[in-house]
Amino acid sequence: MTAPRKGPVPDADKAAVERMRAERLSLRAIARITGRSRSWLQGFVNELYRERTPHTPGRLKKSRAT
Repeated sequence: MTAPRKGPVPDADKAAVERMRAERLSLRAIARITGRSRSWLQGFVNELYRERTPHTPGRLKKSRAT
């Protein structure tokens, strides 16, 4: 087994990770395939989620208890 690579991650590797996530591969599997650390992958996936998931909470509903 090889050690995870260090340094900046090329855009091609990031795109490959996105394609693998779309295929529903686990982070552990992606780490083995790409040679990236699981902690980097988790941070990258979290950032993608924050960027692509809109957060519009909307109006609060009134409680029936009052």
